[in-house]
Amino acid sequence: GTRTAPEVCIVVGVSGAPASYWGIEQAAFIVALDPDEKAAIVRNPDAAVLDDGVEAHEKLAEIITSVHKND
Repeated sequence: GTRTAPEVCIVVGVSGAPASYWGIEQAAFIVALDPDEKAAIVRNPDAAVLDDGVEAHEKLAEIITSVHKND
C-alpha cells in the first residue's frame, strides 16, 4: 500500500502484480530481476535481468561497492 518514487528501483523476485507495480511505477529507472521471462514484472521496467535473483543481487552489490570505493 505504499508508493515510492526513487531515482532507481531494483525489484528482485516481484511478480509484477498490478498492486506491486503501482508502488514503484513512479521511479525514474526500474530494474527487474527475475529468472522467468514471462513474469509480468519484466514486461514494463527500463531494464530486465533474466537470472537468478540471489546471484545477480550479489554481483550488483559487488559492482556498487567497487564504484563507491572509487569516489
